[in-house]
Amino acid sequence: MLAVVLVYARTFFAGFIWDDDFYVWNNPTLKTLSGIFDIWFRPLSIPQYYPLVHTTYWLEYRLWGDHPAGYHVVNVLLHAANAVLLWLVLQRLEVPAAWLGALLFAVHPVGVESVAWVTERKNTLSLCLALASLLSWLEFNDGEQRHWRWYALSITLFAASLLAKTVTVSLVGVLLVLTWWKTGRITLRDLRLAAPYLAVGLPLAVTTVWLEKHHVGGGSTEWHLVGAERLLVAGRAIWFYASKLVWPHPLVFFYPRWHLDPADIRQWAFPLAAAALLMSLVAASGRIGRGPAAAAMLYCGLLFPALGFFDVYPFRYSFVADHFQYHATTAGLAALAAAGGWLALRFPETRNGLRMAAVILCGMLALATVRQTGSYRDLETLCRDTIHHNPSSWAARNILGAHYNEVGRHADAEFVYHELIARPDLPPWPHDLAMFYYNHAKALEGLNQTAEAEAAYRAAIARDPAYAKPRNNLAKLLADAGRRDEAIAEYQAVLAITLSATDRARYAFNLGTVLADDRDWPAAEEQFREATRLMPAAGDYAEWLGIATLRQGRLAEALELFERARGLARDPAALARAQANLAAARRLIEQGK
Repeated sequence: MLAVVLVYARTFFAGFIWDDDFYVWNNPTLKTLSGIFDIWFRPLSIPQYYPLVHTTYWLEYRLWGDHPAGYHVVNVLLHAANAVLLWLVLQRLEVPAAWLGALLFAVHPVGVESVAWVTERKNTLSLCLALASLLSWLEFNDGEQRHWRWYALSITLFAASLLAKTVTVSLVGVLLVLTWWKTGRITLRDLRLAAPYLAVGLPLAVTTVWLEKHHVGGGSTEWHLVGAERLLVAGRAIWFYASKLVWPHPLVFFYPRWHLDPADIRQWAFPLAAAALLMSLVAASGRIGRGPAAAAMLYCGLLFPALGFFDVYPFRYSFVADHFQYHATTAGLAALAAAGGWLALRFPETRNGLRMAAVILCGMLALATVRQTGSYRDLETLCRDTIHHNPSSWAARNILGAHYNEVGRHADAEFVYHELIARPDLPPWPHDLAMFYYNHAKALEGLNQTAEAEAAYRAAIARDPAYAKPRNNLAKLLADAGRRDEAIAEYQAVLAITLSATDRARYAFNLGTVLADDRDWPAAEEQFREATRLMPAAGDYAEWLGIATLRQGRLAEALELFERARGLARDPAALARAQANLAAARRLIEQGK
């Protein structure tokens, strides 16, 4: 635990990075007491349906709000707990040099992405619960006398781990592989004991796959993989992750995205070599023992959810990521430690040398981890480090430019997007190209280059006509320039696109404000009423609907809407406006107007 705190101490002073806004500081479910209900019973209200993770965020938001230090400390402590639990598991399994496997896991730099990134709480928390479940299983399965309370506790902890991240469904396979390793067989009784785990895990895993496809965006047809491509990704990813365990340099937030070509016979070398190695280890288990085959099966099994057989959103950027193998490192590094321990037992004369090598190895890995945590200091540092190691990363450039726009550094953002759009290696997907032009237009608009911004917005729309954001911004730009007819046409085009209720409400409201500026109050009322219908908790929508009805002489209805806006006001300015509108409406009623 001390080793973990020392190597990750720099993260205590780090900020938020990519996606942390959706998960923490800009997550509306964390900011209200009723948000805890949404977290558990409204799956689409959170980025991914891992309610236990978001519950920890919700609780911590009550303690330290938007300050990142507390979230980082909890992640580091969870990682330390995982190292200790792994040590206990390996000891119960009688793995040689169990302490070394746990220490390697504690200080290995491949874990930095999961520990230093607040969003990846789902990794650290789910592994903690999964290891505790495994430890309870081993306690239950200890000898002939089985204590069923440990079995019940193991299933409960397993269910909790699934609610933190459903990749832990692979624990079912872990239990069976460990049984085969220890006994050399899997009996019908073993399958019956594992069946409840599968019954608990499979429905949640299927739910996650569906949400990843339909809610997160993993089902995009732009970068959908076909059968042969999935095998190529799986085979290459296994060797990639193993190489990062052995030689963790460089570690990159976005690795280059591989070009897949099933017709290229060379690319099949990766999956064929992986399959051949696994089969040879199983075939040789009678001579060399079942340990190597079990370790390989555990490693590949824990990687399985991230090997490309299921579409996940990050695949649009890269087929591999360090946080994908956080759980699998427990098996890979435990196997490495076991091999060293076996050599020390087999050749006692080399024991001291092996211990010294282990200390040196852990020291080198710890220094590499300390260095790697520096890349996660803030979003700008992370993006620049990614671009340095992977110049082809359009994702890092886009995120960096969007960050500059958000903090008002529009000149820096314009430079980033000007360079990005000029690159010849951009992705072929229309939506991403449109997004680059859209963000470039926002930078140009921030620099008051309205003509250039208009051209960039139109370029974004030309590349993806169904992309609503550039149309909305273009309409606002046209309205501010006094070109209201064109602005109204753009807003109407936006509302013709398939949108979420939140987006449709916002764009209808925007159209209503343009119509209100033109004093077309009946048309404005229609849009404000639609926005209010879709988002009844939005006080400003109710306020403007009240203004539209007031302007048309319906004072009683306006008074009711202003009362409603006052009750929904979430800041002093909104409350002051609502009270002023109420007072004005009451005066008009008293005057009989």
